[in-house]
Amino acid sequence: MWYRFGLFCKDTGKCNGAIERPTEEDIPIDHIQQQFISAAEKYIKDIDLITRKEKALLMEIKETLPQETKRALCMVKDSMQLMHAKYAKQLDGKLNELTAVLTRVEHLHEEILDFKQWDDKEGGSRMDLFLQEALERKLKIESIIEETISELNQKRQNDERLFSEFSESINQQVQWSIQIIERCLQRSDIRRKKLLDTKLSELKVVLCELKKFA
Repeated sequence: MWYRFGLFCKDTGKCNGAIERPTEEDIPIDHIQQQFISAAEKYIKDIDLITRKEKALLMEIKETLPQETKRALCMVKDSMQLMHAKYAKQLDGKLNELTAVLTRVEHLHEEILDFKQWDDKEGGSRMDLFLQEALERKLKIESIIEETISELNQKRQNDERLFSEFSESINQQVQWSIQIIERCLQRSDIRRKKLLDTKLSELKVVLCELKKFA
């Protein structure tokens, strides 16, 4: 039977207390060496496979992240455009109502001016008052129209500003995420190289020990 590294004599029945150095025939050096090399190679391949999968996953995230961000920003922009369309529709409805009232006031104003030529002095005074009120109403309607348009433009500008700030913030977050992923990739490569160097060093040490028995 075989014993390792000369700790016992080869034959326990003939052992007289002296420690005998095993010979090359006693220790299958080539077999042990080959098994160790095979195990080391398998370990290195496993580590390499794991790190490659990790790297592939990080690269996929790095490549997909900007695309997904762009898609999300497009969705937000589309929603903003729909909201602007809603504002515009509401404005169109208000403008149509105000324009109709304004048109009636203008027509009435013209009719009263024509009728005034045939009215007496007392009736003319009442008509002057009515015309003044009609003019004030007309100016008020025009002011409301201007305010409504200004309000819509202000909402649009505010929405565009918020969207710009949101886009800038999202893009900044994406850049930070990409930087973190790149650092992870670098650390993964460093860790992989360190593990491989460690295993190669262990392999060299064991091979040197085995050569002593060659």
